[in-house]
Amino acid sequence: MKAPIAIIIATLYLFLFIIAIHFEFPKPMIFGLFTLSPLLLVWVVIMVLKDTSEKYPDMNEDQEWGYFHR
Repeated sequence: MKAPIAIIIATLYLFLFIIAIHFEFPKPMIFGLFTLSPLLLVWVVIMVLKDTSEKYPDMNEDQEWGYFHR
């Protein structure tokens, strides 16, 4: 899965959580959403770090990582 899709899923989850609080869904459901949110955050971080869709050029010996676009 690509990073943008993971970010969109996490954003939709956040909106669901906010809507559940605003419309006063049952407290166990809100508590469940709140309890699962750290797992979602860890999953998004892993997906972003593992995303290889961006191709970076090889560096020369005199270049530092992060300065490839100069």
